[in-house]
Amino acid sequence: MNYMKMINFLEVSPKKSISRFIYRESEEISSFDIARLAPFYSVIEAIFQTAGAVARAFTENKKGGYIVNFSNLKLKRPVMMDELIIITANFISYSERQECFFLKTELKTALENDILVNGCDLIIKQDKSITTGKLNNIKKVNNQEYLLSLGFGE
Repeated sequence: MNYMKMINFLEVSPKKSISRFIYRESEEISSFDIARLAPFYSVIEAIFQTAGAVARAFTENKKGGYIVNFSNLKLKRPVMMDELIIITANFISYSERQECFFLKTELKTALENDILVNGCDLIIKQDKSITTGKLNNIKKVNNQEYLLSLGFGE
């Protein structure tokens, strides 16, 4: 399953990242998943990717990172399949000595502006060995440039 297809960035900067997340009913469902609910691991991954975009923007997309800690991630209710969710990750601080980002995230529904998670704390550790080419692309590229990068066209 490609989690990156479920996340669409609306805004990315070194201070804040906003993304849209939707888990389509047509995605693969394992025997552990409950019908009609988006799997919790997909929601967590979307939160992590949104927070990671802030860290990558801070380093001008030169370094990757990994989650070392998160807390206060309490969903007020499950996320339904095909429900549009808006995820916001805000930069709080950066520790140069530890090479860690401290962020706060929020999850809300797109239609009713119902807050599902308010104030989830995340710590991301920078890691130079993680190449950003394999991470979610936060740069806007038009279709023609993308096709050329794949070797199609002139």
